Amino acid sequence: MDDRFVLKPSNDFERVNGHVFRERIVSVRASCQRRRDNLTLYWNYNFFDCWLAGDGFSGFAITKNDELVNLFSMVSGGGNKAIACALKMRKSLHLNCFEGPLVQIYMRHGFWYVRREKNWSEGGPDIIYMRYQSGGLK
Repeated sequence: MDDRFVLKPSNDFERVNGHVFRERIVSVRASCQRRRDNLTLYWNYNFFDCWLAGDGFSGFAITKNDELVNLFSMVSGGGNKAIACALKMRKSLHLNCFEGPLVQIYMRHGFWYVRREKNWSEGGPDIIYMRYQSGGLK
């Protein structure tokens, strides 16, 4: 791993500036096709609330309108920790993801289905829009 992304040897999340977060997303997307397909690369993260785990293997960003974006984890359990950390920051989060295993993961954390859109790519999974509501599936 590039030393620029190692903040400290822990799983605690720390706020990072938009430039550091964008560089990390570029690196994560380059690591495999699935991550490249599932992580949108924004031009500028300076107006996002960006967080990385101390080891740099997990992270997320929250937009000004409370959309949870670019949540990623390259280690087992890191995604659950990232979701839990994001929910400590804001209780009014909403997100979108592709239909599949992520929907159930988010539901276990209290996110609920809002709507579905057909994928613009033929044969691709539908896009599921979700909003946090405490008391989700456990």
